[in-house]
Amino acid sequence: MSAKCDYPENWQEIATAIKQSAGYRCNRCGLTCLPPGKSYRQLSLSLRRQLCALLGETHAEETSARFHPQVHHQDGIPSHNDRANLICLCAGHYANNLAQK
Repeated sequence: MSAKCDYPENWQEIATAIKQSAGYRCNRCGLTCLPPGKSYRQLSLSLRRQLCALLGETHAEETSARFHPQVHHQDGIPSHNDRANLICLCAGHYANNLAQK
């Protein structure tokens, strides 16, 4: 069974609630990420550069996906959706967590 199947049907609602409660800021570095419907061009150049540095890039691709926060299961179990297990991360820290697995 793939991990994607382990997510509950209301995962989008859960993830949105976690991101909103974090103020769309990374719980690791405090970087402000984009709320839904916003373009990365609406972030300051400074914030875009911070995120690119976390991702190890010299410039970001023209996509807002890199600037939207992700919700991470601290224990790595997609079906364990207690609020204490979920944190909001910028794309850089989220990618670092995935690379460490």
